[in-house]
Amino acid sequence: MRPNHGPLWVILCVFALMYGCADDTTSNSSGNNRANNTNNGDCSSDCNDDDACTEDACVEGQCVNTYEETLCCTADQCEIDGECYDNGEASADNPCQVCLVAVDAAAWSSDATATCDDGDPCTMDDVCVAGQCEGSPFVCDDGNPCTDDVCDGAGACEFNNNTAPCEDGDLCTDGDTCGGGTCQSGQAATCDDQNGCTTDSCDPATGCVNTPEDGVSCDDGDICSTASVCENGVCIVSEVDSCDDSDVCTIDFCDSADGCGHDDISDRCADSNPCTDEACDAAQGCIYPFNTDACDDGSLCTMMDTCSQGSCVGTPVPVDDGNLCTDDACDPATGVMNVPNTLPCDDNDACTVGDTCGSGSCQPGTTPLACDDNDVCTTDSCDSASGCVFTDISSTCDDGNACTTDSCDAVNGCQNTVILSFACRPTITVTYPPRAATITGTLGQPVVVTGTVASGAGAISTFTINGVNVAVDPATGAFSHAYTPRVGSNTLVFEAVDALTTEENRVQAFHWSTDYTLPNAAMPGVGSVDPGLGIWLGQQTIDSGQPPPPTHLAAIFEGVFANLDISSFFDSSTPITSSAGYDIYLTSLSFNDTDVALQATDTGIAIQAAILDISGDLVFDCTSFGCLLLGGDSTGGLDIDSIVVTADLVFTVQPDNTIAVTIQNSNTSINNLNIFSNNGFTNFLLSIIEPFILGGIVGDLETELNTQLNSAVGPLLGDAFNALAFNLVFDLPKLDGSGTVSVALESDFSSSDFNDASPGPQGGQLDLRAWATAATRGVPAGSPFDQNLGVPMRIDCASGMTQAMVVPQSAPLEIVFADDTINQILRAAWWGGFLQFPLDPAALGSVDLSQFGVSNLNLDVSGWLPPVAADCGTGGQLLLQIGDLRIDATLDLFGQPITAIVYVSFEAPISLGPGPSGDIAITVSSIQNVNLEVSVQDEASLGAEAALQSLLETELVPALGGLLGGGQPLASFPLPEIDLSSALGQPPGTSLISIATSGSTRSGGNTIISGALQ
Repeated sequence: MRPNHGPLWVILCVFALMYGCADDTTSNSSGNNRANNTNNGDCSSDCNDDDACTEDACVEGQCVNTYEETLCCTADQCEIDGECYDNGEASADNPCQVCLVAVDAAAWSSDATATCDDGDPCTMDDVCVAGQCEGSPFVCDDGNPCTDDVCDGAGACEFNNNTAPCEDGDLCTDGDTCGGGTCQSGQAATCDDQNGCTTDSCDPATGCVNTPEDGVSCDDGDICSTASVCENGVCIVSEVDSCDDSDVCTIDFCDSADGCGHDDISDRCADSNPCTDEACDAAQGCIYPFNTDACDDGSLCTMMDTCSQGSCVGTPVPVDDGNLCTDDACDPATGVMNVPNTLPCDDNDACTVGDTCGSGSCQPGTTPLACDDNDVCTTDSCDSASGCVFTDISSTCDDGNACTTDSCDAVNGCQNTVILSFACRPTITVTYPPRAATITGTLGQPVVVTGTVASGAGAISTFTINGVNVAVDPATGAFSHAYTPRVGSNTLVFEAVDALTTEENRVQAFHWSTDYTLPNAAMPGVGSVDPGLGIWLGQQTIDSGQPPPPTHLAAIFEGVFANLDISSFFDSSTPITSSAGYDIYLTSLSFNDTDVALQATDTGIAIQAAILDISGDLVFDCTSFGCLLLGGDSTGGLDIDSIVVTADLVFTVQPDNTIAVTIQNSNTSINNLNIFSNNGFTNFLLSIIEPFILGGIVGDLETELNTQLNSAVGPLLGDAFNALAFNLVFDLPKLDGSGTVSVALESDFSSSDFNDASPGPQGGQLDLRAWATAATRGVPAGSPFDQNLGVPMRIDCASGMTQAMVVPQSAPLEIVFADDTINQILRAAWWGGFLQFPLDPAALGSVDLSQFGVSNLNLDVSGWLPPVAADCGTGGQLLLQIGDLRIDATLDLFGQPITAIVYVSFEAPISLGPGPSGDIAITVSSIQNVNLEVSVQDEASLGAEAALQSLLETELVPALGGLLGGGQPLASFPLPEIDLSSALGQPPGTSLISIATSGSTRSGGNTIISGALQ
């Protein structure tokens, strides 16, 4: 045994440390070695070396400066003038200065927060400012203006009397001054305002008072005033001398210096009237007596003028010239006038009306005699002697057109009425594309629409295709138009107008794409859309971390591990080991709980499964004489805290388009296994045989659990994921309600892509092929049904880009339907007869057809083209497009039998989303963009064609919208479910994981339905 030298080593180390420290030099913290310093002289001078880190002394006549680390300033001290001061320590000489290492470690810093005293008794409120103590001056004020207030230098106030001007408070004194510390009154104030109309006094409080003396007589100093009186302090004249001499022919006045005066004004009596004389009477004033002198009244319209009664009067001159077309008058300034007028007159011509005077004579009327007999079939004229003449011109109405009947109407004139016949209206023939065509095109290449248009009534004046003017060969009627199609359904509306303004239209449709798919019910997967469906399983769907009931895929593993019979992993009749004279058997093994966690990774799903709280029974069978001597057979047991299994579940799509799950990197760990025996000797031997027991148990557990993962868990998980594929049959109601069309929607897997949380989102995406078929054909045999190429592919709206599946990966679970898959469903329904039915007139609602004159109505509907859901060229809105819906109609219109063929094309918003019962609903909204072509089949009914078209537009089209649902779900189909019953040891259908939908959005030709497992 090696001796313990521990204490000895400690002693040796201490000794080494002591020896190492016995040096005659001192080391400071900065690494400088400083020996004791001497100055080799005497100590007559001060030995202080101004270094705070040394002790300074005089030894045997010599200065010795010894470094002492405890004296040296530390990092949180200031060194000022060779002295160390703690951070925050104030200067003993100036409390306004402090050691602040962070500001300046070598000088004092200002402290504005310190308390100080500037030593001046005449200041107060002393504070530190910029490192110095400053105070505010002490204020001395006794409130007496007759004292000077000062501080005496010892902190006390002095109040010294002065002789300053002051105010004694008496407004009846002036020039007050201070004396003896009080205000002394000055001389009395003077209040005389030199006004005889006021009484003057003084009030000490208000000063001088000048009170008016009203009613007192006064003298204003004017010779022309006879009496004056005071009023409001002013002398007012109350009476003035009038100086009246009682003669109206004078003006009386008073002069302040000379007194009264009188001016004669009789010369002002003049009226400028030659027929009066002028004079002035002292009593009456001016008078003007009449005279009879000769005069001139200034008018050229009078003669022999004389004065009479104060006016000049003359005799009128004659003015009438005897002409009806002149107005006779006289102007006093210019004399007699004969002015031409515009009075009515007669020029003796029967063909003129409204003759009027002009230039002094009668002029013919500008309006001819009204000879209009209101008959446009005559020419109207006039004879000067006899008046109006009417000549018949009906024979001129022949237009030479065989398609019109010619006549003349007295009101409307020539009537060239178009003959209702097939020959006398435009005929539109389309040679390409044929009706209900499915065209495979090339990106960027238009579809060239060709045909002829002609009318027996004359040339075609206007021809348009979808509103665009198209040239027509005048000789042959041929036309050609390059039309740029959109992906999906296209409607062509042809409108022609001939020379007689007869109109005709044609409506037909075609499908266009660069590629088509055509599923075959007998060949699964043929004609599928790939990818046509997408499924996103977020981490929350894979493992939400929530306890049962199962709403995530981790529940599958919970069920598998909870139902494991780990006792079956061992044969109770076969020893797990034979050691130390014993055969040891494991007779039972059980557990109390399990825990499973799943995490999406870049290759699939990582699993960690734990079997918890495991216990088992052991039997120790004695096989030797020695063990019999020590007690023989015995029993015991084992406990295991947990068995943890980890593995990577790798998802791959097999050649048969199914999901396969393989197990990789599996690992099993057994934690805290404890073995015990009920026999003391056997229990003693456990330390020897325990490794053999462990080897048998651990190896078997690991082998069997790996076997379970590969043989049970992997396939079970694969089955669960394969169950997510849509493989179902559902019914779509025929539009007339007469039955249903059975549609099979099938899918399988084409790819899988899983991701971990970095960069995320975490989860797995599955892409699926999808196709839909109808088991039974419901469309007629022959053209155009047998020529239909299938479903026109969206091809990213012919943008040149590849059509892509858009999976946002933002919800716990997402199911994505490509528009091409929706169109697979719609075509399958069409093929099964979805648009083939006789339409009961009752479907038109409560409308009374008899009010339109309609009876015996029969309608047979046949959809020549499959419906297409498309968002190309529609502003991004998904629209159901139905083209060339043919309706064969027979009816009586006001008793007239009519046979007609109708073609209808229209659009309606369509959506795929959560239905009211937790399924996926297909909903179609109101019909829009309707185009209608009505063609009666017998010429006798042509006159009723417009009325029939109006009836169908107002009643049939809305009825079709109602048949499509009118905003209510047209059809629905269920979502797939995962049946966990077998994994949980239950009857089928007991434990299902289903999908609960929460909403839907659209992106890039895809409908994304979000939801979660439930």
